[in-house]
Amino acid sequence: MVMPDSDVIVQHLEKEFPQPSMTSDIDPKIGSGLFPAFRAFLSAAKDAADTDKLQAALEGQLQEVEAALQAQKGPLFGGDTLNATDAALGPKLYHAQVALQHLKGYTLPDRFSALHKYLDYIKQQPAWQATDYGAAAIVAGWSAHH
Repeated sequence: MVMPDSDVIVQHLEKEFPQPSMTSDIDPKIGSGLFPAFRAFLSAAKDAADTDKLQAALEGQLQEVEAALQAQKGPLFGGDTLNATDAALGPKLYHAQVALQHLKGYTLPDRFSALHKYLDYIKQQPAWQATDYGAAAIVAGWSAHH
């Protein structure tokens, strides 16, 4: 099954539900390397020689998202409302946060304060709460890749 890209999904949502707008003016490359870096770090054996390098690569991606969040005027990429960037990055950050904490003992460093605030805020949104299937499902799903 081929999934439509996020632009097609956003265009459909904009047509069917124009308010609030899901469009985003954030560079779509922000966070594009986050999920591959997360998967590589999660999949690495605990004693692998390149674990430090994989962690550094992940934290480099996290820093990119941190900087983009710090440049925003609201708690979300869409200001006060969810937009396409939030819909793309929020779940990836949540999966990384939950899976890495439970499966690798890795906690998002405190220096990523904007990311911490972002994740706390996004989890409070009704749209997020209506679709969150919980940490246990995330851990179960990623356990096979650990």
